[in-house]
Amino acid sequence: MIELGKREMAKLRELLTGSASVTLTTHVRQDGDALGSVTALLSFLKEVYHKEDVVAVLPGSCPDSLSFIIPDKYCNDFIFSGLDPEGAIGRIGVSDLVVCLDCSGFGRVEGLTEAYLDSKAVKVQIDHHLYPHTDQFDLMFSYPEQSSTCELLYHILMALPEINGDASALPIISAEALYTGMTTDTNNFANSVLPSTLGMASSLQAAGVNRERILGDLYHSYSEGRIRLLGYLLDRKLTITSKGAAYMVCTRKEMEDFGVGHEETEGFVNIPLAIKNVRISLFAKEDDGFFRISIRSKPGISARDLADSSFDGGGHELAAGGKVRPEAGMDPEEYVRLDVERKLEDFLE
Repeated sequence: MIELGKREMAKLRELLTGSASVTLTTHVRQDGDALGSVTALLSFLKEVYHKEDVVAVLPGSCPDSLSFIIPDKYCNDFIFSGLDPEGAIGRIGVSDLVVCLDCSGFGRVEGLTEAYLDSKAVKVQIDHHLYPHTDQFDLMFSYPEQSSTCELLYHILMALPEINGDASALPIISAEALYTGMTTDTNNFANSVLPSTLGMASSLQAAGVNRERILGDLYHSYSEGRIRLLGYLLDRKLTITSKGAAYMVCTRKEMEDFGVGHEETEGFVNIPLAIKNVRISLFAKEDDGFFRISIRSKPGISARDLADSSFDGGGHELAAGGKVRPEAGMDPEEYVRLDVERKLEDFLE
């Protein structure tokens, strides 16, 4: 169990119980930890504190592969700016409390950044990423050593007097959302696993969380296109250097050809790490005018240092990300391929 400040916890409880209009948010292109932490807190506030006016206002649209995290009973409490931009902006404007989860700052809430920064609401951050934007929040729970924001939120909820350390007192929707987010951010207990992470998993399963169903939703419900795209990339696009770096570059056209959305490539970067001699793996995916970079590494090699030094990014020791912008006049894929290989080779010298 992590050490949480008593004053901070008392202030958080005061804000959660006393605020009339609570809005939750997270970063664009939500992953399991983002959607899991938002869903868990929303369910907790509605079912434990019996608050009616709690809404999640999130950038973009809900990833199809993770939509199962949001239960039907709360689907109307989620506003995605990609589907209802006016509703999203309007809701932010009437909020008196904003809780930002799994997000270092409002700069990552693309399309809603200005609305959140302009809001007069009290702003709380609950996050496990490095370099939080301290100037944007009135109260912060920033713990980069945690496996996931879902694990951090679990410890926060467990410390509240209404739960008092008893995981069975959590709403089952909250418990399952927390377990799901923790599972995805640890790559199913492969990365960033602490004794507290295993303790959380044990307590939540004992409280009734169905791990098998969650794993089925996460890892046994892929589209055929995802599997065929992965096979194509591993066969045609995977490069492994003599220094133990693996990388793949995936274009927008390739994703379209296989009928695969951006969120469906989640986890591709992990696959090459199964190869004995691979020490670090990089996956580059084309987006609007740039390529998103995902990096995973084995212990002893810092994915975060590579992201920070070479790809204008950051993250955690074994899991990080960044961006590459191809130069005008060059073939984008070829530029990224050459840039990635050069930076990987230089980093591993």
